[in-house]
Amino acid sequence: RPRFLPFANGGGGHVTAGGAICHAVLTTDGWLCTTTIESILLQLRMAMASVDPKPARLQIRGTYADGDNNSYGTREAVEAYKRACMVHGWTIPADFDQTVAEEPQQH
Repeated sequence: RPRFLPFANGGGGHVTAGGAICHAVLTTDGWLCTTTIESILLQLRMAMASVDPKPARLQIRGTYADGDNNSYGTREAVEAYKRACMVHGWTIPADFDQTVAEEPQQH
């Protein structure tokens, strides 16, 4: 499970340092019930490959040597999502923290 290289370290592709994909379609404000999963996946793939400003890149050093210690965790993903929402002015769902708290823990 390689991590993406943080934007500040040469990464891109609209992937934040915490691993969240920064895209309006993944938010309450940008979501449309008529959007197909195929369309969402295509939009995300295009964003990750976008050269404006840079495409996403994988972090090489430490990726596999650390095993699961270097995997993204739920809390890290939640914080990255909240940061992206704040930066772009997107609405965080009112029940988001409760929804995340109800997720089963992964070991």
